[in-house]
Amino acid sequence: MSGFNSDGWQPMYFTLGQAARHCGVAKGTISKAIKTGKLSATRHEDGSWKIDNAELARYLDANGHRFRSDTGEPDRAETSPATDALVLELRAVIADLRADREDLRQDRDHWRTVAERLSLPAWTPGRQPAEDASTPAPVEPTSRLRRAWRWMRATG
Repeated sequence: MSGFNSDGWQPMYFTLGQAARHCGVAKGTISKAIKTGKLSATRHEDGSWKIDNAELARYLDANGHRFRSDTGEPDRAETSPATDALVLELRAVIADLRADREDLRQDRDHWRTVAERLSLPAWTPGRQPAEDASTPAPVEPTSRLRRAWRWMRATG
């Protein structure tokens, strides 16, 4: 890679991303080199980096063997079919886990509703329901039902 842009002009300074592209590495690699002092750069007020092209050339001369293969091209990891199959399998597992999570959320919401219903105070005869209660007031049994219940209890 020559370091020149499409216009044939090489900048005086590189940003972190431009320097990483120029070296054929990740931005984290360049950032780590700056933090460890292997590459000097100036930090702008907005947090971005300004890397002098001469300093980057010096850094590449000293460390370029780590970034390039024998052909001079940046090393690019090729994925194997086994890795691709593993990635597909992991994506399927993730999709299953997300579906299970949604099922568990629905179950949780259902049982929460059941628990809230069961935690309501039981109706007792003669007790007036609260005016702000969202459930309708229970209907008292008729006198005929009371008599039938007494008769059933008495006759066994």
